[in-house]
Amino acid sequence: GAMTRAKRAPSLFVKPARGSQGRGTGRWDETDGSYIDATGKSVSDFDALLQYLTSQAVASGTDLLVQEAVVNSSGVRAFGGRALSTVRLVTLRTSDGVIRPVQAGLRVAVRADAIVDNYHSGGVYFHVDYRTGVIGKGTSMHFANEPAYLTNPPGSNIRLTDSVVEGWQQIRHLALNLHEKLTMHTVGGWDIALTDRGPVAVECNSVPGMAAPRQRP
Repeated sequence: GAMTRAKRAPSLFVKPARGSQGRGTGRWDETDGSYIDATGKSVSDFDALLQYLTSQAVASGTDLLVQEAVVNSSGVRAFGGRALSTVRLVTLRTSDGVIRPVQAGLRVAVRADAIVDNYHSGGVYFHVDYRTGVIGKGTSMHFANEPAYLTNPPGSNIRLTDSVVEGWQQIRHLALNLHEKLTMHTVGGWDIALTDRGPVAVECNSVPGMAAPRQRP
């Protein structure tokens, strides 16, 4: 396992270089010089954190990415809580080389202690019209057993359904531009955070999960 030298930041997000569904992720927040993760584990300072993460990477044989934690915009924080909420915009490179969006959704974490918004980690997925950015209804991972369509994130009085994702045209432009410049994959599932400084690309999934949240053509 290996870890590229990380830059110090008030909050750091750690994830395996290769993985899915939010497994193996962690978040460390600085308090009075010490860093504490979501489980309550504490290390004395930034260098001690890097030493600990390096030992974890070596023990697991897994390369780790350590990044400054991206923070939700003020608008998203009103309903999204601490975990980063992201737009998943799937783009497709067609046989004639044209790249176009084909599916979109907004993922919102619902547990107070969550550090990721993944559908498989208890998050809620709101369908988004990839053409207009209009938010539809949301579903949870438990939909098969508890079929319910949501207009608000659980525990929130903010209605997302029928509103438009903030900065939607910027999000579309970012995803299409990244697909054009960074990958020759046929499909790209772009996870894009909504921040106070605009949309920020978090990662690309070359095999994005598309079975549960279906999209109309």
